Amino acid sequence: MLDLDHIRRRVEEQVIQEPLFLVGLELTGGGGARVLRFLADSDTGITVDQLAGLNRAIGNLLDEEDLVPFSYRLEVFSPGLDRPLTHERQLKRHVGMRVRVCYKETAQDEEAPRWITLTGRLQSLDESQLCLATDKGEVLIERNEIKDIHCELQ
Repeated sequence: MLDLDHIRRRVEEQVIQEPLFLVGLELTGGGGARVLRFLADSDTGITVDQLAGLNRAIGNLLDEEDLVPFSYRLEVFSPGLDRPLTHERQLKRHVGMRVRVCYKETAQDEEAPRWITLTGRLQSLDESQLCLATDKGEVLIERNEIKDIHCELQ
């Protein structure tokens, strides 16, 4: 079994340098069609040249340390607008911008939670909650109740 956590740690130790950071790592497919996909970003966005350089450096590390014992295709890319904001640095970069937040709310008189989606301007965040400015006012959302957060086009 492939240890993705170990691979992620090695890449972060040996390849990733400020201002870049890894957002995610995933293995998809099976047989001869496996894809090892790294998602990278930076606090100011990431360029195609930076992605190409990361692809080369990650590929070299994986080969040198023989971290993947099967055939695979390596992909290194930025998350893009369709991916949720999952990394703390991504969230901080989006303070002041419009986001869409899906979260669960459990009312006192209901047993099952209901999912709510709100769009607004991300006002602030800390380790336990975020503040979203909506058309109907500010809403505080507990971070442990959040399913996902996406960037919204202005």
